[in-house]
Amino acid sequence: MAVWREWIEEQCGACFPESRTHVLESCLRDRMRATGSASQAEYFGRVVRGDPTERRALVDRVLNHETGFFRHQPSYDALRTGMLPALTAAQRGLGRPRRIELWSAGSSTGEEAYSMAITALEVLLAAAFEFTVTGTDFTAACVEAARVGRYERRSMEGLAAEHRGRYFRPAAGHPGSFEAARYLRNRAEFGLFNFLRPETYPKREFHVIFCQNVLIYLREEIRNQVAREVCGRLAPGGYLVPAPGELPSFAMPGIEAARFGPVLVYRRKPEERVNAKRVD
Repeated sequence: MAVWREWIEEQCGACFPESRTHVLESCLRDRMRATGSASQAEYFGRVVRGDPTERRALVDRVLNHETGFFRHQPSYDALRTGMLPALTAAQRGLGRPRRIELWSAGSSTGEEAYSMAITALEVLLAAAFEFTVTGTDFTAACVEAARVGRYERRSMEGLAAEHRGRYFRPAAGHPGSFEAARYLRNRAEFGLFNFLRPETYPKREFHVIFCQNVLIYLREEIRNQVAREVCGRLAPGGYLVPAPGELPSFAMPGIEAARFGPVLVYRRKPEERVNAKRVD
């Protein structure tokens, strides 16, 4: 199993310690059954040397795509009442264009990105600011699902009734499902992305980056390298928002820790440009 763990980590950074070996074994059984592979050795040869489609299918199966609308509510409260007001005030004070860029790094099927967009709509339009939310994910199927923006009722449990009524509509031809209203979808764009490949990162700076429930699956040294690379995309005064406990030992020149109530974030100092160390 060690060779599988090494190969998976090389592909996407996901770490499978001994305590999670059963998860990896379950993924392998599923894909071996789907491809009719008689043994792990046969399947390994297929994945590593001969079948790029199956290679991606296995990595997609291994990655945890669990997500939800407003999954960590305190982070969105901090975005609404702390980060966005601070950013708009700073932009006005500097006479800069009234535009805020947000990034959902590891957006899965789009719930996080749309949650960010809903929050931004309710804060930034009232302040006469424009914005875009960029959602990125490793998995093509997740990116496509996010672009469609259609969700079953049970996956919308984290969404307040007022938000569901205002920003979603019953999906035609899909009983029991809802789709993001066009004016919400128009605020979000989605694309493929790999945390370990800086050349796939968006080529612009962001004022707010949510990177939640992704870094926890990386070894600490890789986690911190990725966090540095992500911070390299922060605009001056911008914020990185990890999940609680994801970056317990993170430090980087030009980046300072800050709190909005119980929420720990990392802020790029307005006067400094950070230089990220490349992830190999």
